[in-house]
Amino acid sequence: MGIKTFLPMRKERTEQEFLFEENNNPNYSEQTQWVASSFNFPISSNKRQIDFEDCEFAESFTLGGSVNSISIWDCDFKNSKKIDLSIRNFDEEVQFAGCTIRGDISFYHSKFKKSVLFINTVFEGDVNFVNAKFNDECDFGGAIFKGKVSFIHTNFNDIVNFINVTFENP
Repeated sequence: MGIKTFLPMRKERTEQEFLFEENNNPNYSEQTQWVASSFNFPISSNKRQIDFEDCEFAESFTLGGSVNSISIWDCDFKNSKKIDLSIRNFDEEVQFAGCTIRGDISFYHSKFKKSVLFINTVFEGDVNFVNAKFNDECDFGGAIFKGKVSFIHTNFNDIVNFINVTFENP
């Protein structure tokens, strides 16, 4: 008899609940943190640290200019809209692990000061890293790029891992 693991079902969150936590929770004045949640409304946050785990996003997903740390694990971006994380300075780690991103995502002209993970993430839309700068390690291990990927003038100043990465377009 094997060990069974039960994953919690995602709890559907309301826009009012999200906005209350985003604007009024003193425990998270600098951080947005959600686990096992489903969002059927546009998500927008301007906190310094973003942390989503096992979440589902049905609408747009935008982050304000003060966001400098992202941790997004096992999330599903169901919308086909663009996620624009361009012209950013990420002072802390950026992590997208085990995610499915159906829309386009752009890191145009962004600077990553600490390590970056895009492991086991499926990018179904186009991905833009034009003029991006990675100052620390970057790991794309197991990622799947189904759309166009652009690394034009991208600068990697440390180790970059492309082990088991699939590029479905030239």
